[in-house]
Amino acid sequence: MTEVKEEKVLNLQQRKSIVRKALAEKGILKREGKNSFDKYSYFSEAQYKELFTKFFSDAGIDFTADEELIEEIAGTEKMPFGRRIKLKITLTNIDKPQETETVYSSGEGMDKGDKALYKAKTGALKYYLADNFMVATGDDPETETPDAEGKPKAEPLATQKQIELIISKYTEEQIQAMLGRMNHKSINEITLKEASRMINRDRQ
Repeated sequence: MTEVKEEKVLNLQQRKSIVRKALAEKGILKREGKNSFDKYSYFSEAQYKELFTKFFSDAGIDFTADEELIEEIAGTEKMPFGRRIKLKITLTNIDKPQETETVYSSGEGMDKGDKALYKAKTGALKYYLADNFMVATGDDPETETPDAEGKPKAEPLATQKQIELIISKYTEEQIQAMLGRMNHKSINEITLKEASRMINRDRQ
């Protein structure tokens, strides 16, 4: 009688590792999004969706992102409309639906028209995916503003108050891990925007 071996069901963390390995094997990801007006390239939302739809499917992970909170924030003279969003992101093991992982990700967006909420949501999704699966693209097209030569302007650095809040919220190990994903050697190198995301990030 032939013995039938039972196939091992992977847990969610193992499935997440499969996604990370697949990303690592792809190497440096090419930026295919083009801003023809300001003349710079970026890793687009469409690329993120195409990439992770395949990887999550291959790894047996179901992904959902629900809007938990939407707030109006002050914009700028050129971008008068501002929105902040908080997304509830859930990963589910398709073979064990009772095994889930839920985290929250925040994003902010400003626009001269009606795209502020879209930018905020896109930013929150990209931040979650890049931060949790180590997608190193080095860009943020939703708020990046190039200078007259077509090069992105330097982002303002985090305030001392923000740095103090980050130090009080996270352990040294967690801070170093996040700095590594952002390609920073010191907490003093993080930008105002990066600091805001670190402070608003909910940990489960």
